[in-house]
Parts: sequence; structure tokens; C-alpha cells
Amino acid sequence: MQHSTHHPSMQGHALPGAHSSMRTAPAALLLALVACGDDGAGGVEQTGIGAAQPGTSPVYAISTLVTGDDGSNAYLRLVGDLDMGGEQVALDEAREFPGQSDLAEYAGSLLVASGDEPTISKYQIAGDRQLQPEAEARVNFGNYGLASAAFWNNQFVAADKAYMLNGAQEIIVWNPETMQIVGTIALPALEPREGLSVVAGLADRASVVHDGKYYLTLYWTDDSFADRSDDSVLVVVDVATDTVEGTIPANCPGLDYATVDDAGQLHFSNWTGGPGTYFVLGTAQNCIATVDPATRAVTTRTFASIAGGHEGAAFRYAGAGRFVMSVFDEVRADVASAVDPFEVVGGTNWQLWSYDPASGESAPIEGVDWNSGAIIHARLGADFYSMVPGADYASTVVYELGSDRGAAAAFGITGWSFRLFQLR
Repeated sequence: MQHSTHHPSMQGHALPGAHSSMRTAPAALLLALVACGDDGAGGVEQTGIGAAQPGTSPVYAISTLVTGDDGSNAYLRLVGDLDMGGEQVALDEAREFPGQSDLAEYAGSLLVASGDEPTISKYQIAGDRQLQPEAEARVNFGNYGLASAAFWNNQFVAADKAYMLNGAQEIIVWNPETMQIVGTIALPALEPREGLSVVAGLADRASVVHDGKYYLTLYWTDDSFADRSDDSVLVVVDVATDTVEGTIPANCPGLDYATVDDAGQLHFSNWTGGPGTYFVLGTAQNCIATVDPATRAVTTRTFASIAGGHEGAAFRYAGAGRFVMSVFDEVRADVASAVDPFEVVGGTNWQLWSYDPASGESAPIEGVDWNSGAIIHARLGADFYSMVPGADYASTVVYELGSDRGAAAAFGITGWSFRLFQLR
């Protein structure tokens, strides 16, 4: 992870004082979330629900990243119920992890990526919501040159297999069951373009697994993630053989977010920095690339065409034929006077919208406040939650989205909360 006082999902989305290379809500991430893994309909479904045990009560894991003048710390709070009526979750009973530590759920276990070194450790839930480390359950990615093993660069692709990105060069294949690294997969070597280098989308939000294939995005950008190419490339990997099957060109810029709908169609879109670069730097208009995995045909549509003329980001399938997306209000943000493409999208000038392709209807979701745009979603069984960051990512409100196209606040929490899952 690049050096910054802010989480990587901020790649392409500036926060006050954030390093330019970390500018779109955790450039990982942000989340993604995030992913908060995206759903993998037809393949491995990242629902965030661990193995249930008869006679045991539910355990939900809420994590949040709190950033101050001295840096960041991650906090984990284990609770028995997410329906708290919008009340604030206290952190005095939370477990603290150093720096930008990251957390994930795997088969009912809690995996913790250290904020100090490129390692992942495994924990079990013992008794009444107590964390217990598994002996010798630790994997180290240091020999591959990684500075961090955070899950925004990771996707679980099978019951005994996960892919950890090592930049745009390779995938490190590891087994979260045995906690061992088992090999690597070289990614296609794409040539730089006039000062723009190839980068990979953040794996937990920009990749999906469908029908035994892993789809990952690559695109071209400068060191600040501001200037970017008008197009992107999707890499297709066969999960069973760990081989690259080919690439799919897509005429949309900065694809860094992915989702799969119930029909098995794949949808790729940009993260929240895209509207800023479009309005301030004149990069290509942001759009959604939809891929038919059977034919690998790609169709595109702009956010403006489905969001009342506004730019948007993070197009996510929410179930029952409905998508959600972060929509940016350029008038409220006063883009006409903006100079920094990431500063202009860093304020609370975003709304969460619902979109129904069947009817063509789209509108802001009632009950969700104006926010900072970098919304991470989590599907827990039949329930769909949206983690909505406030000003400067200092607080988050988690909403449960209802089938009536509305939303109700489940709880609030200090910091930027972008991981939510059920351990049992």
C-alpha cells in the first residue's frame, strides 16, 4: 500500500491531507469493500456469512478506521445484532489493531491483515464473542515485495483459494484454509501510454468470480490517479487452473468496481475519483461496462444517462432487479471553480441512488443523508447494508436498504467503517 495517512480506497478521491496516490476512498476499497466482498453470483458468493453452528447466537463483525493527527488505527467491534435503531456503536469495547489493519471473514474465521507488516493471521470466535488466535495460522507475503497484505488487494475465489494482487504484475495464490502461499499467476504485460502506467483495480471491489472465472480490471493512469486512459481492460483467469484465459477491452475509464446481477451479467464501473477527473481535467465521461460472460460482448452506458445527467460511481447490484450507485451533484460541489479533481469530490456532495433497469427509474434513496460518496455495501443473507461515510470520513452511518426502495439507519460509528460481516 502506498504511504498515506488515509486508507487506500482513497485512490482517486482526495481527503484533506491525503497523499495523491491514495485518493479514492481506500484505493483498495475503499468498499469496498469491497468490498466487503462483492457478490459472485454463479461462482463463489462473498456474502460475509460464516459457518453457522447449532445452538449458537449470531456474531457480527463491524470494523472501522479512525484517523487522527498521529495516524490511523483499526477497530473491531463484535455484536449480536445489527438492528440498533440508528444508535451509535461505542468503541470502548472494541479491539484495536495498529495502523491500517484490515479484516475479512473466511468460513466463520476472522482474518486480520496487519497494519505493520504484510501478514495475515486467523482468529476464531470463542465463548461469548471472544477472539482466539489459531496457533501457527499466519501467512507472510513479505518475500513477494508486498508492503501490505490488506484485503482490498484480495479476492476469495474458491473454498480453499484466494488471489492476492501484487500490483499489476502478478497474482499471489494462497490457501486461506491452510494459510499457505501456493503459487503465482503472471498478469498480461500491457505497455505504458504517454506517461500513463498500468494499474490494477482494487481486488475486493474491482474483481468478481463468476462460473469458475475471475475477472479483474486494469487501466492506465498517472502517479496521482488523476489523468487516466479513456478505456480499461478486463483480465479473465480460470480459477481451477490458475491461468489467464485472455483479456476483454472495455471503453470506459478507470474501471475499479465490479458486481454481478442475478442473470449472471457482469458490471464494471469507476470509483469516486472519476467525476472529479471528468469535471476538472476533462477525462472521459464515466460509464458502466456490462459484460456477457458467455459471449464476452461488452455494452456501455454513462452514469449521466441513468442518473439525471449527473456523474456517478460504484454501480452495485442490490438484488430483486435493483442496482444502487453513488451519484455526484456537480452544482452543490461547485465544480466550475474547482482546481483539484479529488478535493472537489471529497465533500458531502454525493447521494445514494437506486436504479431499476426494467423500468428505467432512478432516484435518490429516501432516508440516506448527503455523504462523501465512497459507500461500501455488504449483503448478509437476504439483508443488504450500505456503509455511508460522512464529512472527512470521520463517521459512518450504516443503513439497511429495504425492498420498498427506502433505507433505515441501523447504527452509526466513529471513523470510516467499510467492513461488515457475520462470523456465525
